[in-house]
Amino acid sequence: MFEYMKAVVAARSLLRMDLPIKGDLVVKAFFEDERGQVVRVNSCLESSQMGVQSLFWDNRRGHAIVNAFQSSSNEYTDLVVIRNLGVPIKSIRGAWLSGWLGERPEHFGIMDYQSVTLQNQTVAWQLEADLSKWVIHVHGRKAAKGETLRNLEQFQSLGFSQLVIPHESDPIPDGVGTRYSDLGATEWKQVEEAVEHALGRGAQKVVLFGWSLGAMFIGQYLLKGKHLEKVSGAIFDSPLLDYESTFRLQSENAGLDQNFGSYLIHKLKYSRVLGILGLRRKTIPSLLFDLHKPLLVFYSITDGYVSMSKIQDFLRLNPLALGVEVEGARHCRLFNKDHVFYKSNIRLFIDSLDL
Repeated sequence: MFEYMKAVVAARSLLRMDLPIKGDLVVKAFFEDERGQVVRVNSCLESSQMGVQSLFWDNRRGHAIVNAFQSSSNEYTDLVVIRNLGVPIKSIRGAWLSGWLGERPEHFGIMDYQSVTLQNQTVAWQLEADLSKWVIHVHGRKAAKGETLRNLEQFQSLGFSQLVIPHESDPIPDGVGTRYSDLGATEWKQVEEAVEHALGRGAQKVVLFGWSLGAMFIGQYLLKGKHLEKVSGAIFDSPLLDYESTFRLQSENAGLDQNFGSYLIHKLKYSRVLGILGLRRKTIPSLLFDLHKPLLVFYSITDGYVSMSKIQDFLRLNPLALGVEVEGARHCRLFNKDHVFYKSNIRLFIDSLDL
């Protein structure tokens, strides 16, 4: 019974998109020195990646761009604040690091964009250049459009029109505030609607770019959607490939037996109690299929959030896929680990598509 209750709690946490976000970073000190404002946090896997990243706290109302430096004793990590984009920095509890580097296009020096309302009543950002070729950016789970913006400048320089879409589960006004996730089993239709929007603006060729759960959305669209003849290829960053292996990883991270992850999958599919609570999901999607498109897949074995244990299986199943490992990077912080390497691989991939 105790394990069953844990499954109910885990299912609710997984599927409810409006629950507060809380990270695992422990603040050891907050001070100023010759470097400026410094937030000192515990050294752990979360803070093991050095370099420029985003620090979030207070359910993402707090957001600062920071540069991470580990101490010589490896007992703590100093986060030197470069720019504060959110509420004033005072005390920080339950913080976490991510790779965003900004929240709006203007934080990246891009001013010429507009907000557009899509067919599903979500609000996307649109940047127009060559209207015949488009990139559609799709963020990950409980993130937001800001997660994808690191790549806008490069695709702008390559002459692409771009569309940055939210999830329907994102808060209003970007999303429509849908409370529950379908794990990608139905959300792929949001990608299809974005492709139709681009086609209506003159697109002849479309590249899809998905982060984490956004890659799952795109993959399901490539398996089930319309207008696939217009899709030239897709790029994935830290893709969620397989739920069971990821649930097993998350169980281990939480100090539970890995088998609990497999147990949770079973209950999500078959539990009557979860059905009564509106949490059952009879379809648990996967990307372990041939998606029949050229793919560029950025991944790191040290991802830490989604499992990469199936990455080689995925690459074998997709003969048109190129896997690019960014060693030592954390989830969705591959660009931050080595942006020169990252962008050069994007350029080579786009060149190979002959757009």
